[in-house]
Amino acid sequence: MRETKNGKAGRTSKIQNANVPSTPDAPISIISTAAHPAIADVTTNGSANDPAVTDPAPSVPSVAGHTDEAHPAAHRITATASTNDTKTAVRAASDPNVSSKHQEKPRLGLHLLHDPMGQPKVDIVAIHGLGGDAYRTWECDGNLWLRDFLPRTIPSVRVFSFAYPADIWTKRKAEVEDFAQSLLNNLEMKRSTDKDRPIIFVCHSLGGIVCKQALVTAHNSTQYQHLLAATHTIMFLGTPHRGAKVADTGFMFSKVVDNVLMRYATFGQLAQINAKLLETLGYDSDNLLKLADHFTSRLENIRVKTCVEMDPDKRTGGLIVEQASARIGIPGEEILLIWKTHQNMCKYADADDNDYLLVSDCLRKAVEAAHSSRPSKTSKDLEERDKACLRHLSQFHHPDTRSKLLEDRVDGTCVWLLEHAQYHSWNCKMSSALLWITGNASYGKTVLSAYVSRHLEKSQNGRTPHLVCHYFFDAKTGKATNPNEFTQAIIFQIVEKQLELLEHATKVHEKTHDMNSSSTILWEVLDAIVADKNCPPVLIVIDALDECEPSLVTTLLNEVKKLVSKTKSQESSCVKFILTLRPQPNLCDLLEEYAENRIDLGAEKEIREQEVGSVIRQRVTLLAERRSYSPRTKDFVLEALQERAENTFIWVRFVILALEKDKLRTDASIRKIIQTFPSDLEEIYTQFLHQIEPEYQDFASKALCILLGSQRSLDLEGFAYAMAIRDDHKYFAEVTENLSSAIGSTLRDVLGPLVEVSECEVSLAHLTMKEFLLIQTTSTDCPLPVCFRFSQAKIHGELASICLTHQLLQDNPSERAKSSQFMEYVFTYWICHYVSCQLQDEAPEHLQVRFWEYFSTLDEKQRAKLLVTEAAAGMAQEANFLLERGIHPDADYGGTTAFRTAISHSRPEVIELLLNDSRTTIGVLAHDRTPQGIICNCKISALTIALRNKRLNLAKRILDDPRFDFKLVGTHDIVEAMRSHCGTLVDRLFAMDHVKIGIYSLTTACQLGDIGLVQRILEYPRFDWDHNLSREMSPVYVALQAGHVEIAKMLLSTQEFNVNAVLPNSAPVLSLCAKSRDLDSLKFLLKWPGIEVNKIDQYYLHTPLIWAVWGRHLGIVREFVGRKDVDLNCKGTYGQTALSFAAEAGDVEIVKELLGSGGVDASIQDNMGRNAISWARKPMGLTHKTHLDEIVSLLLEHGCPDLGPESDLESEETSEEDESEETSETSRKKRAKKTIHREVDVLGLYE
Repeated sequence: MRETKNGKAGRTSKIQNANVPSTPDAPISIISTAAHPAIADVTTNGSANDPAVTDPAPSVPSVAGHTDEAHPAAHRITATASTNDTKTAVRAASDPNVSSKHQEKPRLGLHLLHDPMGQPKVDIVAIHGLGGDAYRTWECDGNLWLRDFLPRTIPSVRVFSFAYPADIWTKRKAEVEDFAQSLLNNLEMKRSTDKDRPIIFVCHSLGGIVCKQALVTAHNSTQYQHLLAATHTIMFLGTPHRGAKVADTGFMFSKVVDNVLMRYATFGQLAQINAKLLETLGYDSDNLLKLADHFTSRLENIRVKTCVEMDPDKRTGGLIVEQASARIGIPGEEILLIWKTHQNMCKYADADDNDYLLVSDCLRKAVEAAHSSRPSKTSKDLEERDKACLRHLSQFHHPDTRSKLLEDRVDGTCVWLLEHAQYHSWNCKMSSALLWITGNASYGKTVLSAYVSRHLEKSQNGRTPHLVCHYFFDAKTGKATNPNEFTQAIIFQIVEKQLELLEHATKVHEKTHDMNSSSTILWEVLDAIVADKNCPPVLIVIDALDECEPSLVTTLLNEVKKLVSKTKSQESSCVKFILTLRPQPNLCDLLEEYAENRIDLGAEKEIREQEVGSVIRQRVTLLAERRSYSPRTKDFVLEALQERAENTFIWVRFVILALEKDKLRTDASIRKIIQTFPSDLEEIYTQFLHQIEPEYQDFASKALCILLGSQRSLDLEGFAYAMAIRDDHKYFAEVTENLSSAIGSTLRDVLGPLVEVSECEVSLAHLTMKEFLLIQTTSTDCPLPVCFRFSQAKIHGELASICLTHQLLQDNPSERAKSSQFMEYVFTYWICHYVSCQLQDEAPEHLQVRFWEYFSTLDEKQRAKLLVTEAAAGMAQEANFLLERGIHPDADYGGTTAFRTAISHSRPEVIELLLNDSRTTIGVLAHDRTPQGIICNCKISALTIALRNKRLNLAKRILDDPRFDFKLVGTHDIVEAMRSHCGTLVDRLFAMDHVKIGIYSLTTACQLGDIGLVQRILEYPRFDWDHNLSREMSPVYVALQAGHVEIAKMLLSTQEFNVNAVLPNSAPVLSLCAKSRDLDSLKFLLKWPGIEVNKIDQYYLHTPLIWAVWGRHLGIVREFVGRKDVDLNCKGTYGQTALSFAAEAGDVEIVKELLGSGGVDASIQDNMGRNAISWARKPMGLTHKTHLDEIVSLLLEHGCPDLGPESDLESEETSEEDESEETSETSRKKRAKKTIHREVDVLGLYE
């Protein structure tokens, strides 16, 4: 029992002065008490202290003139028959001084709450819950946080609030699908000028259900694809994904109230309760569970942020939406705990509210992520295998690189390229072509690449749309120098934009798990993609090709040339490249055949003068404003810089930075800086290094070592830890004492313009800086101080010392976890640095001591872990180092060895290394891994990995090695050998008696299109029909899908694979084609003699026609309807006919097609007693509500009887006692009011 503010027990309070009018037209006044605060909260602003009572005010007179002394701030609900619009009957008075006519809900639709200056980055759309509206749902103490607080936290967003008629007390019988459709209509209207802007939804309670339904509807409709593609994040606040138990009670109550209102109809014409809405929100309701299934299985790419209510509701004594229902339960879901009740979790009184800070920070991060890198979304229903492949491909795609480069571009620059003759010729070609641009360092090639790739994306030139991809090699940081990573990134960009091409990569990914380990595989995938008839022209911009790994760059360039040459001869393929590089002789010689397509920036002096001049004018203008230069000084700086710049951008940058530090700001000091500033980059670097004060030189030297040698970029925190560690440190506490809290500022102060510092990483200012520092090691007359002379031994010795010292610290490991990013780097790369250092002649002796000091602390298990870890990472050189230090190759860690790990992780280099060690036991099996990296039950051998990665010589070595156990050879090896197109290996494996060859091998041969191999397998004397048999693995179906019709004909001519044959756990090939919506293959099969068009598959119990309806392919349905031998009334699962399935799917066109055939019996009932109309009105799956009435009308016209409401949906008539004892009109009215008061409190979801 809850105490009210005046001390009276809320549950026992009575309605005071309840003088109910006796006339039929008099309005009913239902006074809110503690017995039904949920309805009272229709318009409450909420309070953190008492969610049920807000804004205390003098006693509020009711519409009928009554008061509730127990609740001074009580709100009221009136249901009136005297007004013209009954929708205003349910409204609470949030302000006692405002009359009820001003308390109407705001108009429906989207309400713009904030529109930022300039172009918004993201649209945030808020959706209220049950009984809420566009404003009051989000208000507290007069503050609407979406309008008053959020724009200050995230200024660059446009904010909408969506209003829909989610009342319970209403004549409207709208359902969730209707609200969702309204949301889509309004969004499409409001976003007509910018359909690609990302959307973030903020949904309270029922609003989340509406949002999910809208996105599922968009998924199934071509009209709203752009809205689905734009959706980046959904924040759910107390959304009952599985429903709420209070809604179950509410549904039961609604039936009682409807009966009461009908029984006491003398009160006038009242608004009824929307019982359907309450039923939908019932716990574990069918509709919610099906919606959740559709949402999570099809729309997983959307980011989900879930806010869970933590304060129990005082009216119900518990949480309105339990945590199990509030969490959607998909990978990556972010959970926020909100310490408020269900109704108040979306209301914040001020910007310092802790819950608001949590929610707004989460939204801020989502906005940043949506703006910088929003993954592509299309209507294609991606399977988990496809998603796993996309994740794998995306690991080397750096979407932020180009946007950062374009920030440095000055307006008006780079445009010259679009008017250049060579570019124009390249751009106009309709076939494959290659354009290459050469220029020395600091000629602006990288910014030019970023500009032209973006320009190509925006301009389609009125021709066939094309795909634009880009890649920026970067030897400065070392994070983008591997050619395999380039190829993988290009594949990702193509398939991300054209998902129907993803299958080429997915097939290979399922087999190899790590495509990056083989350049051959990657280029085969890229070849297959661009050769696909569905692939539009592909334009690829490659920047800084010369910064690719020197040993591999010529191989990469030859692959590029080969692809251009190959696709030139293919009518359906077009791949065009733009390459930028420094004019290195070896690369220029390889590109000599494309000499007429070269732009040499060195020869374009006038263009470079104009470009550098534009940059100087912009930079000097900004400098003059910041430094308060006079017009005369500004003009002098402009003229002097243009005279000395020698058309290099980096020189201008360094001079501007030097002028920024000028403390005198006099004309004389400015003139001296410009006139004495070195013109050569090496002189500039030398001068800056000499200017570093002696006391900071050790700091600078250590920082440069880290920048020159780190295997990946460190963020500021990681860099700070690396700088803080000294050789004499023994405890982590000593490191933290030496830790800089402003490492970024320190680096800028000490190294000046030689480094670039951002929140994400620290790097050298330019590649030429790295090259200059490394070349000084071999120079006999090095002008640099000794501390700035960097050999490989010095660089990697410094990093190895840092890592080993960190590993030897004696504090509790949990303390070191504070440096988590740096710890990860140390664990992964310490041995890499140590090995690199030891390979040098001048490796420091103290480092060896440090290594053995650390190594000696490791027991056998820890040493085995080291070897297994290096094997898993594919670090063959480091693994070899450990073997040489005495670790046995068969050392066991966690039940596995290095060899097994190399097999499981598909590391052919490590496998080859271990094969060379005579101590290795190679006759072992290891668990295979799924493309997601999950260990599976299937076991494979080293031979399998060699064949997967097309290391055919390695495969032959394994087979020839006496340590290899031939009993380990299995079907996987046969299949991989077939895919490698190595006839000798296939012959060798086929000759092994124990190897089982079955349907899996045959299907692979069909997929490859090797008719000779198919014939050989069919004639194989030990063919195993049951081996590797899985559902839907029909060789005929696979051959047709791959376009190998001749193989399909050959198979269909056999007894085993005749057109009506059904393999165990599978379906007739005709059903498989209908299910996969393959019209061409289906037409081919329908012409085959003896085809049984009504054959039911044994797995789903569907006919081919039902599969066509299920797949909603009108063309295939017409093929079946047009045949006389097709039984249009044949029953499938649960006795449903094709017409019932079409009605369930809400597909008007297919329903029309079936009914128009004249052969459909619309009156047939299924095993559950339903007919087509029943399925249309109460579908088990999703239906399109907009077509409901039309489908029902069509069915009625064709004689389908309306069976009425389902038995489980029939109104629950409440048996009442004989009312003879209570005959007076007044008594009946009182009874009605008491019933409503007693039961209405269960609606805790109501706002």
